[in-house]
Amino acid sequence: MAEENKAEVAPLQSQDLIVVLEALQLASSRAAFKIEEFKTIGETYTRLYTFLLASGVIKPQQPASQSEDGANQQGN
Repeated sequence: MAEENKAEVAPLQSQDLIVVLEALQLASSRAAFKIEEFKTIGETYTRLYTFLLASGVIKPQQPASQSEDGANQQGN
């Protein structure tokens, strides 16, 4: 009878968290947040990013101006 009362729960996977992280990046780049929401959104993004890094799901991001070998791409 206990089995019948359990609601079916959709599993949350690491890919789902990556999608949320990317959605926050996209929304912030499109100015989708009000100024008073920046702190909360930024803190949430940082916690999620740190969690995904610590769990090995993602790797640290490199600055856009550097290639994988560390060379500066802007100056050629």
